[in-house]
Amino acid sequence: MQRRGSNWAYSGWLIILFFVMLLSGVAGYAATGLQSSNFTYDWLFRNIYTPLGSTLYAITGFYIFSAAYRAFRARNIDAALMLIAGCFVIMKNAPVGEAIWTGFADVGSWFQLTGQVPGMRTFSLVGALGMLAYGFRALLGKERGFYAGVGEE
Repeated sequence: MQRRGSNWAYSGWLIILFFVMLLSGVAGYAATGLQSSNFTYDWLFRNIYTPLGSTLYAITGFYIFSAAYRAFRARNIDAALMLIAGCFVIMKNAPVGEAIWTGFADVGSWFQLTGQVPGMRTFSLVGALGMLAYGFRALLGKERGFYAGVGEE
């Protein structure tokens, strides 16, 4: 059995508000059908759910930025270059980046297209080659651990 933590009331509120949204949506659909809008559900969605989602997105952005700062401490020149590239990509995606300097979009896109795309292609290629090698080993009977029932007597 688990003990109740100090934040158990938030879990209760989450369940209550989940059912409020669910019931308002189902009741509005049952009453008006899919064609017309449901005032209660639309009001809850526009005035409660959307601002909470925006707040969560902003808090997540600050959390990611602080985690990146801790992870990319510039101890050597490679880490410093990685930190600079990450800052350009973050400022490219953030709305405030365009307000600070219009070049963040161009430089961030360059870093993303010359660094991220080839890296992802490399991961995909290596994963495909590994999958082919595993498939051949399985077909030839060399991968006995999974198919031969290791441990059965």
